[in-house]
Amino acid sequence: SRNITATDGTLSVTSSNISVSSANAASLVLSSVPATATAGSAFNFTVTAKDASGNTATGYNGTVSITASDSQALLPPSAALVNGVGSFALTYKTAAPQTLRASDGMLSVDSEPITVSPGLYSAANSILTTSANSIASGSTLTATLTTKDAFGNLNPSGLPNLADINFTSSAVGGTGSFSSKASQGSGVYTATFTAINAGSVTLGATLEAASIGTNSTISITPAAASSLVLSLVPANATAGSAFNIIVTARDPAGNTSTSYSKTVSISSNDPAATLPQASSLQDGSKSFSIALNTQGSRNITATDGTLSVTSSNISVSSANAASLVLSSVPATATAGS
Repeated sequence: SRNITATDGTLSVTSSNISVSSANAASLVLSSVPATATAGSAFNFTVTAKDASGNTATGYNGTVSITASDSQALLPPSAALVNGVGSFALTYKTAAPQTLRASDGMLSVDSEPITVSPGLYSAANSILTTSANSIASGSTLTATLTTKDAFGNLNPSGLPNLADINFTSSAVGGTGSFSSKASQGSGVYTATFTAINAGSVTLGATLEAASIGTNSTISITPAAASSLVLSLVPANATAGSAFNIIVTARDPAGNTSTSYSKTVSISSNDPAATLPQASSLQDGSKSFSIALNTQGSRNITATDGTLSVTSSNISVSSANAASLVLSSVPATATAGS
């Protein structure tokens, strides 16, 4: 409701009220659009149709659609404005500067950039990677835990204390241990894994006891041999009867050193023993056949010239009688004597 006044400075007159209605919509205007938002959290904003003079175009009933620069955004359905005004809700999912657009196909308006921050951390979306896929026993690698929110954004909010973030290993034949857990900032954590037993190991992590969604499986291989080991050595043996022993090359963790290929010689403190020829091990292990022939306490030694191992004592007993032997028989004798 408006009026008009005419005056010459002394005389004046004012008209009766004039009812002024808005003109047709000339633009769309956004309001209540936040400067910041959190991924996964909805916010409301208003779209208003305005005429060329900036009045709300109350007669406007066009249908407005909302689009966003975030391809993952949860958009509101298209809706007709009521008396030139409509309220909409939008949820961004990608943490980055984002914008939104309101359009009726003819008129459109873009928002100023909105800074979208990551949401709360999600254990299920967090991942663990390793600096190597295969390491030798006794060696180390770095495991890196990268936390994410429910939409895959890095550096999520609400992360637990370092004490509640733990690295885990699940043995599938192999074993190892973690140490030196540390935060690298921005939701990234590292730990050092030391390999022990050969085999496969699945490395993972937990956030406040919740397991992460993506683990990493690595292979642990044997290290270089540091010792020779004898097995199947009997506590007792019969003179002249052969038996088999196994010589195995082992690394410091006790894994069979499958890459070991040196030649191993077998010896014994039995000077009459029947010994095998020197031979190289196959995949770090080999069986040898031995016969001890002298009664008493005997042992066996395996050596490659650098590494050696000697068995516990073996009690060697005589075999069954195979002959009779005369001794102390004189060369001459006297009749009757």
